[in-house]
Amino acid sequence: MTDRKKRSRKEKKWISLDNMMGKALCILLVVILTVGAFLAPKMINNLYDAGTLMQITYMDLDLSTYAVAYTSFPEKIEAIARAEAVGEKLSVLSSEETDEKLSDEELVEITNGEMEELKDSFVMPFWEEWWSGLSEKNLVSREKNTLYAQPGEQEGTSGSEMAPVQFWTLTFEINENQKVIQEEEYQRMMEGMKGVDSWPPFAFVSRKLIVCLDADFYKIYAFGIEGEQDKIWIQYEMYGWEFPDIFGMVFPTTAGVEYSKIISDDINNTQMMLTDHFVADWSAYWGVDTEDDVVYGAAAQGEIMGYMIFPNEEGEVDDAGVSYEGDGENKYVDTSSVIEYADWSGGDGMLLAVGCTGQWDGEDNELWIQRAGCREFFEMMQF
Repeated sequence: MTDRKKRSRKEKKWISLDNMMGKALCILLVVILTVGAFLAPKMINNLYDAGTLMQITYMDLDLSTYAVAYTSFPEKIEAIARAEAVGEKLSVLSSEETDEKLSDEELVEITNGEMEELKDSFVMPFWEEWWSGLSEKNLVSREKNTLYAQPGEQEGTSGSEMAPVQFWTLTFEINENQKVIQEEEYQRMMEGMKGVDSWPPFAFVSRKLIVCLDADFYKIYAFGIEGEQDKIWIQYEMYGWEFPDIFGMVFPTTAGVEYSKIISDDINNTQMMLTDHFVADWSAYWGVDTEDDVVYGAAAQGEIMGYMIFPNEEGEVDDAGVSYEGDGENKYVDTSSVIEYADWSGGDGMLLAVGCTGQWDGEDNELWIQRAGCREFFEMMQF
């Protein structure tokens, strides 16, 4: 009986030792797992860094990247032409102005200087004095925008890598003081002229002006005007242009339709002559080097449009290959005339659409809207 009790105590003692060792192992395993959970991510990162150190990782982005900033305004113009040549899509986003933004007074002063420089150029068929005599009272809105390029769908091109272009869209309206002063001056000018009683007393026919102004070099990409139909008609007559026929637009009155029937048959020659002037004078204002030739390309009714031709890096133009999506159809008013359209279909040269557009707007087409300059900016001027 005594021996049995002794054996029982020894068995209990042995079982108790096994339990303790098992518990110790479990605790040790938990500690190892806990420490490993904290150290493992760091060890994995160190191993990954050691394997990828000094290696470059590439990522495809929706927007084109760019390497250098613009050092001159002509670089921006050529960048826009290059983006068009490779079929990229140009889009615009609104941008926030910084705390160091230009004041309204500074923007107006800059705009006046640039409009005064354009004044003696042939960038629009007529000109009005108040466009270069602006004040803060004329400025009704300002918006800073960014023009950027997105890759196009044209195969075989690497993209233009166009750096974003920042510009202001500035909207001006003629004020009442300007209207009164000019009406008085107009009346004095017209005194004694035959038929003056039937003409409305005005001097300024446009009532709104929109300017797209570069944010870095303060050059104008394009500008547009809005005016009343009757006043615009008379203003064009004073300059000697058959308006709106030079834009291929039918005047929305019976008298206008009858008038368009008796104008000369060579209206297209006038349109092409105007295109030559538009391209040459915008090129001179922007300071860009282009070919003397012009590609005539009115792609829609209401356009007097041509294409600047930029040479490639070697100073030559590959006329077998620059992208031009015109369909060759004559969109001018005199469809009996034949306009020779160049066949540009890809290559090293670049084209940029420049000219004037005109359209009727408002109820019963009582308003006339006209834009001039680089066509890429026309849609950004909303009247």
